[in-house]
Amino acid sequence: DFHGTEEERIVSSCDLSKETIQTIQRVRHHLEQHHFFNSASPDDKVGWLPSHAIDLAKHGELTAHVDSVKFSGGIVAGLSLLSSSIMRLRPEKEKKEEEGYIDLWLEQGSLYVLSGVARYEYTHELLPSGSIFTKLGGMEEEEIQVERDRRLS
Repeated sequence: DFHGTEEERIVSSCDLSKETIQTIQRVRHHLEQHHFFNSASPDDKVGWLPSHAIDLAKHGELTAHVDSVKFSGGIVAGLSLLSSSIMRLRPEKEKKEEEGYIDLWLEQGSLYVLSGVARYEYTHELLPSGSIFTKLGGMEEEEIQVERDRRLS
């Protein structure tokens, strides 16, 4: 269920495997079970907005933004299909007293979900290919240089 014929063409050109299609179905089920409001009343049922595909070239940019509620609803979710990348979340400019950011390492095949505060009060952007992700764990840090290729989400 894609928003336009161009997006449908892009996704169709990827020749999605049976496993990828099953993954997308599991993602939809997970979102419905854990992020959409569940209610016995059919009037309270949250419906899916049309999906859209983002096809980003290796050196393409996705600058800091907060997605439109009209087009994205209360939840923003993305499935990284072709390559890994780093997504940076920063407080909106209006909340400048809150400095800092958080980086998310989006491995190929990973899913991210932005809801609540992360959805509405933080911008998100993709860092350029070659950016460094610092993985914290235990007593040591690991730096991972993420070479982003074409990204479809």
